[in-house]
Amino acid sequence: VIEFGSDRGGDFINIYLLNTSDDSVTRLNTADSNTFPGPFSPAGSQILFTGFGLTHSYVGIMNTDGTDSFDLSGRPNVDEGFPTWSPDGKQIAFTSRMDGNNEIYIMDSVGTDVKRITNNPADDFAPAWSPDGTRLAFVSDRDNPSGVNNLYLMNLDGSGVTRLTNNVN
Repeated sequence: VIEFGSDRGGDFINIYLLNTSDDSVTRLNTADSNTFPGPFSPAGSQILFTGFGLTHSYVGIMNTDGTDSFDLSGRPNVDEGFPTWSPDGKQIAFTSRMDGNNEIYIMDSVGTDVKRITNNPADDFAPAWSPDGTRLAFVSDRDNPSGVNNLYLMNLDGSGVTRLTNNVN
């Protein structure tokens, strides 16, 4: 099964599943704004997504059949997105502007126990877990002109930040 986003059903991007065994396509949601698909949970029973409200973006979660969709982050005045599951499915890393600029946060899989991981005036976003769940890779324009991004790696407490790429423009 392949998950994808498409506006094939109207004006907004919604989440679909493609069953590769019979090429059938199932629409999982019908939103009044864009909904960008995120990853399946490690157990394969849920999907994270970035949803858009009238004034903000949010981290959402739904079952793989499209039921029980809801705003997992629950901060209606804050832009959030780029959610990703920890390898064990117990935590979710995501990007949030709740403290003024894009930073990386971790919360448990039901949206509680939110912890800020990065703290930098530059934009830190798009986290990805290491396979063993001990570190996060992320994108940032720290140490660069605004908008020039590089890939970084850090421990789950935000320590040990290491720059992995050297894009200069």
